[in-house]
Amino acid sequence: MIDIEIFERHLTTKWVGRDRLLLEQTDSTNNYAKNPPRDLVHGSLILANYQLKGRGQSGKSWFGDAHKNLYFSIYTKPLRTEGLFLLSLISAHSIIESIRSYNLAHPLMNQLKIKWPNDVYIGEHKIAGILAENIFHGGFLKGSVIGTGWNIDQDHFPPNLKSKASSLRLLFPETWIREELLARYLNFFEHYYSLWETQPMELVQVLNTHLLWYNTSVRIVVDGSQVPGIFTCHGVDILGHLRVLNKEREVDTFTYEQIRIHPV
Repeated sequence: MIDIEIFERHLTTKWVGRDRLLLEQTDSTNNYAKNPPRDLVHGSLILANYQLKGRGQSGKSWFGDAHKNLYFSIYTKPLRTEGLFLLSLISAHSIIESIRSYNLAHPLMNQLKIKWPNDVYIGEHKIAGILAENIFHGGFLKGSVIGTGWNIDQDHFPPNLKSKASSLRLLFPETWIREELLARYLNFFEHYYSLWETQPMELVQVLNTHLLWYNTSVRIVVDGSQVPGIFTCHGVDILGHLRVLNKEREVDTFTYEQIRIHPV
């Protein structure tokens, strides 16, 4: 299980992760957060050593061994409903900032990117995925749950994932401590969540710097169909929508459910 003493030694947050539910295993930390055994507070952390049915975007499953990686969800109570998808990107960005904060002299440090809409890549390998889900009651937003699966010490993957997925252990020579990584992540998450509440324009400028294919030529798939032509990715706006520049030099805006982008 997570060593709480090490974790708290590195945690500097005021509200994220101060309330915690630590589980040996669960089907999904997001499911647990949406149906908790007790009331959760803003910033509650649900952390499991293993997920039996970890989920990703579009119903995809998440592969990972027990006691080697990080599987967790953060429960939040947003003050507004606009730009909720940015919370997913904040999680991805916090992973990147956590790794970069070690200041390692390694060429892969410059290849940390957010792949739209909700994955973290190092070069050509996926190391983390995020699933954000909103809870509504009577038409009102009750809470948002941001779930994260992050490959830390995973040392093998099934054949169908070997060329796509990796972990910090496989990519870097350093020894990674899960407790310290999680604490650093939560510290960054609290900071960028505050920006989301108070300075969303500044936040999206930061997020776009790590968005894969930002300001480059891309092809786009909208609602499952590829759109003819070549576009320029202009990143996200304060509502969490992705913007692309079309051949008429006009900016088209899409929600994360609608659009996928690919390099030319």
